[in-house]
Amino acid sequence: MSQQLAAGGNAPLPTEKITVKCMHMGPDADLSALLLTASGKVRSDADFVFYGQPASTCGSVAYQEKKKTGDATEQGIVIDLAKVPAAIEKIAITLTIDPETPKTFADLGGAALSVCNAAGTSLVEMEPNGNKENAFVIAEIYKRNGAWKVRNFNQGFLNGLAGIATAYGVDVGDSAPAQAAPPPPPPAPPAPPKVNLTKPAPTGKVNLKKGSAIKIEKTATIVATGEWGNKGWKKLDYDLFCHIAYKDGKTEVVNFDRLVSRNGSVRHHGDLKVGGQGTIEKVSVNMTDDIAAVGFSFYSARENGTGSFADAKARVSIDNGNGSTVTIEVANMSVDSRRYTLYFGTCINKDAEAVEIVAHEDYSARDSENQAVLYKDGTHRMDAGPENRTK
Repeated sequence: MSQQLAAGGNAPLPTEKITVKCMHMGPDADLSALLLTASGKVRSDADFVFYGQPASTCGSVAYQEKKKTGDATEQGIVIDLAKVPAAIEKIAITLTIDPETPKTFADLGGAALSVCNAAGTSLVEMEPNGNKENAFVIAEIYKRNGAWKVRNFNQGFLNGLAGIATAYGVDVGDSAPAQAAPPPPPPAPPAPPKVNLTKPAPTGKVNLKKGSAIKIEKTATIVATGEWGNKGWKKLDYDLFCHIAYKDGKTEVVNFDRLVSRNGSVRHHGDLKVGGQGTIEKVSVNMTDDIAAVGFSFYSARENGTGSFADAKARVSIDNGNGSTVTIEVANMSVDSRRYTLYFGTCINKDAEAVEIVAHEDYSARDSENQAVLYKDGTHRMDAGPENRTK
């Protein structure tokens, strides 16, 4: 029977291959492990095991990739305790949230960690008790008198994975102060490469829910596809709007009324006036340097009659043309037929390499036909723009 460990509690472990499993719901979080000596530090960056460095050089610790089932995420760290180098006295198990997001452990649902033996049986379980933190050292697996034990460490931090890694002696680049090069001669040897904490851009299809964000590779053209169907006899006519915020503070909307942006980088592929199952409208975006962000919304004019976003099962998918397709789900789909605008989400022009997609799912006020307004910092405001022209 599995033992539930309270904060500070400990339990013995068998000297065999174990798996530390973590389950949670909510925002994206990352499990990692640090192999520590008696000094409480890593011997080198090779003792840091995470998504960007999935195994220790000694082969005793390995990261298992995430598996998603519905809203739940599972990931793991496999540790062969019989193969852990003699110099390693402790292995810290951490769970972290990207500090670039506004999410903290208060947003995680059902977070739990278990340690399983080689047969897959859970030996101990524990739950991180966090609030405003975005990083946690959940557990320590340590040697005591030659035997291995696990402790519910339960220590929260505010500075993400980079902060924890740096505290344990890992060089992650910007977290360490720059050092002056030694004067010649002789020339200084090349510095060892720093650990790169940047997550690889996701590929394949990703469903993004309200309040979540993800980065994808920025390609020459990103295509947003708005799709809707009909319920029964209703023939709904939705219009896909692309809201543009420029870095100089100016804004613009591309839609059925204006198919091309002023700089030519955003193009609407044309209006579809009669809805049907699988009806789509598309917008192509070349995220030029002068663009800070683009956002996407659906508008349904009052003159179109009754019908709601729930009836239409409205959704928007964003495709970079290089293997990444992000669909913004609308979990709280409005069934109110007198709400005429649904703002799906925003693509933020992060840098030369990445676009960050943030899902919002915001609805206009009842009976309002005013557009949403997008700002250059990536925020938006509903019902703040001009009134839509009916068709």
